Amino acid sequence: MPKNPNSPDPPRFTSGTPYDTDWFSIDLSSWMFTGDTIIETPTITTTRSDGIASNLTIAGVVATGMVVQWQVSGGTGGIDYSILVAVTTSMGRSDTIELKYFVRAV
Repeated sequence: MPKNPNSPDPPRFTSGTPYDTDWFSIDLSSWMFTGDTIIETPTITTTRSDGIASNLTIAGVVATGMVVQWQVSGGTGGIDYSILVAVTTSMGRSDTIELKYFVRAV
């Protein structure tokens, strides 16, 4: 799904260091219909802003009702990453949510 040019920039988060593990969750209730649920484990992919292969580790991906949760670790200090979370719902909706993630240098 192409980004709407009128929409705001994706939310941006900063990690501790490449050695930290951070937990994230997204509540999609404002996007989903009443009674809708996420029907499969969301797919999460990452890319680096400098074009080199991503070295973030994504683990523990779960979806409960309208919430997606996962953990992020690794990465290279001083690099911005895009985290893309793709979801499909029981009412046939699908979308990819983008987050920006910055890894602080040690």
